[in-house]
Amino acid sequence: MYGDPALWNALLGRLADITISFLRIQVAAGASAIQLFDSWAARSAGGLPDRRCLPHSRRILQALADTGVPRIHFGVATGSCSA
Repeated sequence: MYGDPALWNALLGRLADITISFLRIQVAAGASAIQLFDSWAARSAGGLPDRRCLPHSRRILQALADTGVPRIHFGVATGSCSA
């Protein structure tokens, strides 16, 4: 991501393509919702991971809009909890 942004972008683009195909298969098999798990969400906060990862997550979710099922973008550690 840092040393070779073009390679990173190509890798995530390919992974996004695979994810779109996989999630479409899940919907075709009867999934009533899909969830994209984003382990970088809490770390990004407008930083480099946000610029390097978010466009691919957004593309995946937009590509599945026509399926009609709810799309969930779940980010690790993005909520807060007070005891």
